[in-house]
Amino acid sequence: MDVRFAVGLQRDFTRLGRKRIEDVSAEAYILGRLGFMPRLKSTVLDGLPLWNAIRLMDRMGAVATGGIHEYTSFGGSVGRREALAAGYGLFAEGKEGFFRFLDGLVKSAEIRNGKWGPRRVYGRVYKWLSYETRDSAYDPIRELVREHAADNLPLRPSDLLFGKPVRYRRVYTLWHASRAIGVTASNAGRRIFRALGYLSSDDVAKPEWQLLLKSHIVDDTRAQISDRMNYNQAMRYLGVPRGPMLNLYEKGLLKPFLDASMDLHEHIFRQRDLDRFLHSVMGDAPRVQGATSSTCNIVIAGKRSQTSTAEILEAMLSGRLRCKGRLTSAKGLMKVLVDLVEVKELRDWKAAIDPSRTIDACRRQLGITWIVMERLIALGYIKISYARIGLRNRQRGLVDEQSFKRFVATYVKGTEIAKLRQTHVRTLVPELRKLGVRPAIEKRDVGQYFYRRADLPKAFTQIEFVGEKSLRELSR
Repeated sequence: MDVRFAVGLQRDFTRLGRKRIEDVSAEAYILGRLGFMPRLKSTVLDGLPLWNAIRLMDRMGAVATGGIHEYTSFGGSVGRREALAAGYGLFAEGKEGFFRFLDGLVKSAEIRNGKWGPRRVYGRVYKWLSYETRDSAYDPIRELVREHAADNLPLRPSDLLFGKPVRYRRVYTLWHASRAIGVTASNAGRRIFRALGYLSSDDVAKPEWQLLLKSHIVDDTRAQISDRMNYNQAMRYLGVPRGPMLNLYEKGLLKPFLDASMDLHEHIFRQRDLDRFLHSVMGDAPRVQGATSSTCNIVIAGKRSQTSTAEILEAMLSGRLRCKGRLTSAKGLMKVLVDLVEVKELRDWKAAIDPSRTIDACRRQLGITWIVMERLIALGYIKISYARIGLRNRQRGLVDEQSFKRFVATYVKGTEIAKLRQTHVRTLVPELRKLGVRPAIEKRDVGQYFYRRADLPKAFTQIEFVGEKSLRELSR
């Protein structure tokens, strides 16, 4: 048990020349295993016979010092003591330290054209364990290398590691990952993984075989885009024309799942998101076989009210407008039926327009047709002003309040007088002509007779009272 003769009686360490060594951890480990000094612990090396542990430190240390093709024997360029010191350093912290060493080999591997074989990545680490030694004492080390390779190299399930198949893929190159998620072009796959945050801006210039993705990332991505659609497919699914579709996108009501490119048509939508959007718009509206006279789909409603499909949907999502029915014969957003009058009222409300000042509201208060109303406006009896509302800021005609009140106070319809006199206008007009009262506005000019209230005889005072009452009602 004399440490001077640890390697045999024929060799006395005290007679050797002395040399200062900075790192003697490998020697200390060996002497500790021999019992000449306190033991240094290494969970990996302690599981091997001493001779195998020394040999393992030598082989792994040579690769760690000189590169994946270096060794100490047979003309190797790495010194034995240097290799031992480096080798012990790899296993001093057990499995974690050895895996950090293997991580470095993967990171620095010079891979060409996607050839990620373990011999190319690990060099003599794999070659020695697989081909140059059959000693079963190294089986635990082989299992460590096998575990690391399966977790870090893009190996196929049929690829062999130390004679055993990998069985299932744990790592993908970008090329394989793109096809695994159903994308045939690697550039499209690159955009998807980058948009999801799995690739950084530094990965843009790397070839597809140098970008590695873990299997759980690929599985998660595949699940997230399993029902993906491009822009045109989403447009067909929603059933809307190209113009309204673009309007929905630009207004931010219809957001893609991934902005995968600057090109609009390469954005990725998902069917589940579109279904949620449709449900939020339609809610529990009843199914109907067809539109009624007062309802229409949102695209037609946008055209007839001179507003946009996006504004209508925005009002529906905020609860200011409700879906009146789901059309069974249509699909997507074309199922949504809305009340046209409500859409117009909402449009006017948004433009801060008094509903009672619209041309149609005044026409209904007067009880005349559109033709008569248009002619009265054209002849200047009723004045209008314009407000810019709706899609593309189009003009909307509004009746001047003072002008309308003045017209009501000044004129009365011949049909209104005839009704109060319980006669017909064709009888009333000749009767008034005999009394010298002529229509202030002829039927040939506007399509209906109008009389000045001031021209009516005293026998028609009831008409004046009715006119004043009507005027007060209109003022309210």
